[in-house]
Amino acid sequence: MSLTLSPIKTGYLGRVKIALADLSAEDLEEVTQDLEAHLAELADGEVETVLGTPEAFVYEFRASAGLDRETSSRLANTRAWVRQRETRLTRSAGWIRAERHWSRVHPAWLWVRGWLGVSLLSVLSNGADSFRAFPIPTIGNSTLLGLVTAMLATWVSLTLARQRKDTFASFLSGTYTAVVALLLLVSLANPTSHPPTQDFEAMPQGLISEGWNPVQNIYAFDTDGNSIQVLLYDHDGRPLLNLPSYVYEEAEIAPLEERHSTDFGQVHFERDELGRMIPNLYPLQTWGYSDYGELVPSRPPSLGFPGSDGSEGGGTEEENVPTTVATSDVN
Repeated sequence: MSLTLSPIKTGYLGRVKIALADLSAEDLEEVTQDLEAHLAELADGEVETVLGTPEAFVYEFRASAGLDRETSSRLANTRAWVRQRETRLTRSAGWIRAERHWSRVHPAWLWVRGWLGVSLLSVLSNGADSFRAFPIPTIGNSTLLGLVTAMLATWVSLTLARQRKDTFASFLSGTYTAVVALLLLVSLANPTSHPPTQDFEAMPQGLISEGWNPVQNIYAFDTDGNSIQVLLYDHDGRPLLNLPSYVYEEAEIAPLEERHSTDFGQVHFERDELGRMIPNLYPLQTWGYSDYGELVPSRPPSLGFPGSDGSEGGGTEEENVPTTVATSDVN
C-alpha cells in the first residue's frame, strides 16, 4: 500500500531509487517500501538528520547488504546521469517545439521512408542511373522491380506504424527508420561518379567511332598507300582492343579454334611462338556475311589511292583483311 508523502520526502525517495536502479525489481521494491514507511514517521526537517543524505543512505545500505559499492554506485550514477539528461532534454523548449512539428510531418514520413530506403539502395548500387523513370527507382536494372519493391517497402512501413502500441512493432518501426537513416548517411559519404545522362548499357562494347558506331577493324597505311600490319597500344601501354570483351574471352578459352564469332561475323587472331593470342595486331583477319548469308573474307575499304582496297600495290591478302571502318591515323 502506497503512503502519501510530502514533496520533500518524495524527492528523497526518488533520489534513493535512482541510486539503487541497478538492483532487481523485487529488491528495489522491498527497499522502497521499507524506506517509505520510515519516511512517513518522520517530519520533513528530520529526514536528512535521521537518515542522512540520499547518497549517504544508499552507501550505508550497500555496505550493510554486502553489495559491491564501487561497481554498483558507478552503474547507478551512470543511470541517474542518463535519466537526468533525458528529462532535461525532453522538457526543453526546443524538444517540445520539435516534437510538435514532428507530429505534423510524421504521417507523411511513414509514406516516404519505404520509398526513400529503396531509392537509396538503388543509388548505392546503380549510381546516377538509379532513376530512369523518376520517381520510380531502378532495382536490378529493372524499373518494374523497383516500383514493386518501393510499394512493398511502403506497405511494410505503414503496417508497422499502425501497430505502434505493440512494443515489438514499435521497435521494428524504429529500426526501419534507423536503417533508412544509415543508408542516407552512407549515400552522402559515398557520392557516385556515374555520368548522369548517357545510357551506357545501350552503348556498344569496344571502340566506337562517330555516331557511336562500333569499330569492327582498324587499318594502317604507309606513305605510299600500302596497307601494313601494326601493333596498337593505348597511352598506358595496354593493347588497344576494338571488339566486345566476350570475343577475346572466347578466344582465350578455346585457343585451338581457328575462328571466333563476333557481332558481324567471325575473326581469327594471330598467335606468337608460345601460342599466346595477339589481340591488337591490325588489321584483324575477319569474315563477314554476304548478301546471301554466306561468310566471306572481308576486304579493306577503297580510300582512293593504290593499295587501299587490297587489289594493288602492297595491300594485304584478301582473306586477311576485314572491312567496315578504316583509319589512317590511330591516336
